[in-house]
Amino acid sequence: MEKSTEVMIEVDGISMQPLLVKGEKLIIKSSKQYFEGQIVIFQYRNERFVVHRIIKIIGNKVVCKGDNAITYERINLKDIIGVVSGKINLRGEYIVL
Repeated sequence: MEKSTEVMIEVDGISMQPLLVKGEKLIIKSSKQYFEGQIVIFQYRNERFVVHRIIKIIGNKVVCKGDNAITYERINLKDIIGVVSGKINLRGEYIVL
């Protein structure tokens, strides 16, 4: 994403429950830096897009995992598209993440 770009996507899955629930809208912002604990969106295996939490960063390698998942993804830093900065819950309330 370009600098200071912001997009909205809809949650479609259960891997980040209870924090992120199917049907909620996520606000994704571009970023130049990423930190352990952040929730990010990335392209996994050049196929699908995944929203999970960064567990560990070692150089340009990143380990991610969904809060409600049992498996880890090992990706490259360049695969991260942006950071989840907030959400609009099912009641229409904006929540900063």
